[in-house]
This record gives sequence, C-alpha cells and structure tokens, in this order.
Amino acid sequence: MQRTIGQKLRKIREEAGLTQKAFAEKLGTNPVQMNRLENQDGSHKTMRLPDAKILVRLRELFGVDLNWLICDDESVPLRDVGTLPLLDEAQLILPSEDRKTTVQLNLPGGEGGDFFYRVRDEGMVPLVRTGDHVVVQCVEPKSGDLALILTQRGIVQVRRLSQTDNGMMLCPENSDYGQAFSASEAKLLGRVIRVLRSFSV
Repeated sequence: MQRTIGQKLRKIREEAGLTQKAFAEKLGTNPVQMNRLENQDGSHKTMRLPDAKILVRLRELFGVDLNWLICDDESVPLRDVGTLPLLDEAQLILPSEDRKTTVQLNLPGGEGGDFFYRVRDEGMVPLVRTGDHVVVQCVEPKSGDLALILTQRGIVQVRRLSQTDNGMMLCPENSDYGQAFSASEAKLLGRVIRVLRSFSV
C-alpha cells in the first residue's frame, strides 16, 4: 500500500521524536500548516505539496530522499535511479581492485556514485541513521564533506571531515556517540554524496 505525502511526513517526524510544533519550527513553517500537510487525505485533487523551502530543509536536516517523499515508487523517473554495487565491511577492507560484488541496488538518487553502503552506526544522527544507504564517490573528501571511513579497528563509519586547529579531524554529528579523531587514524574510502533515508513500514 502506498503512503500519502502526509503519512510520510508524519513518519519522518515520529522517527525524529518531534512534536508537530517542533517539526514545524525546524522546517521554518507553522504548526497549522504542518498539521494540514500531515492530515491531508491523499486525493490527487486536494493534495498539497510542501513548498520548496520545506523540501530543502527536509533534505538538509533529515536526509530525506525527495523522490521517495513526493513520488510513488513506480513513478520515480529512470534518470534519477542509479544501479550501483552494495558493498559491506568485508569488501571495503579489501583494495578496490579485489572487491567482488554480487548485490546491485537500483535506487532513486544513486546516479553519480560508485557504490552504496548501508550504515550501521548512530554517530551521524540526525543526518544519517542505522539502516540508511549512502551513495559514495571514490574521491578524496574535502573539509566539510561527509566521508565514509575505515577505522584502525576495521569499522566502517560515516563522519564529517573538518579542518581544525589540530589538523583534519573526523567528527560525529551525534555528540553522545564517540569523539572526534584525527583523519590520519582512518582510511578515507570516499565522499558521501547522498543519504537515502530508510523508513520501516
């Protein structure tokens, strides 16, 4: 069964643990407008789309795939779908020329990337959560980018690369989840160019 835009917005809000008022404030709108968006009946004649400002903030603050939000799965245009290998920790430890992939994902937002990775830690909440897929380019990340990294303990994580007085650091977004550490202590696997939010049904 397809969910309406309103049902999807409610799902995003509830998974973020926010009230309608707090959600509206984060998105730069008011609670009345948010209530209308969440509670619309889904009829194409009366369907309201969030305005562009709200859509941008949904993507930036909550990592929402806008194709998922505004389209039915079957109506996502092909040009926005990328077929890429899905790599796991065991493959990412290997040199790139030795990686053998059998799983290919065909997901909206994959274009422009080199592979998908399914995130397994909460260090970048609320930007990236466990279960989300990230689209990764095999290029050197720059300061400010989200980077997919391999730690010295063999753990694959997403962290933000930041230039500080102490040099280039890898920083979690979630202050309750680990400390920033030097980029020299990890292998940079690539730059995260997109986060595809995973929503449980």
